[in-house]
Amino acid sequence: MLKQEIREALENTIEICEIHFLRITWALDQCLAFSPLTYQIYIELKPEQIAYIDQYVFRFAKFQDIIGNKLFRLILKALDEDPDGLPFRDILNRLEKLNLITDRDSWIVLREARNELAHEYPTSIDETIDALNTLFKNYEPLIKIYKNCISFIKKYMIKPEEV
Repeated sequence: MLKQEIREALENTIEICEIHFLRITWALDQCLAFSPLTYQIYIELKPEQIAYIDQYVFRFAKFQDIIGNKLFRLILKALDEDPDGLPFRDILNRLEKLNLITDRDSWIVLREARNELAHEYPTSIDETIDALNTLFKNYEPLIKIYKNCISFIKKYMIKPEEV
């Protein structure tokens, strides 16, 4: 039985994740109409298409942040483990053992792809196009990790009707 505090934190985190999941999925659906991006497509993007890309990049970053910074740690806390103070690589190693992620490097790749656009601001159009196409391709791996976490929580921690 989960402690009430952890249960509530998990439920709240999942609610937020679901919002990001729905919005990132919608944004990607809009972007698929003009992806994969090429130089010609990119320079001809309309303002609303750029807005869809911005929404996708923003939601990807927020979704990955809440999964990595909250959901992963709450799962470990629910298992009576203490993730506080652990290096993130150790958390990823544990999640890999639980089969929530394929391997720790897959999460790092997702993080780097997202950071390429969210923090580092590519300096050329070609770099921007490559980074965006990579981020579009990384939707499925991110969603798979999220769904693995939800399945694990439902199976081992919370009855399905409680989530």
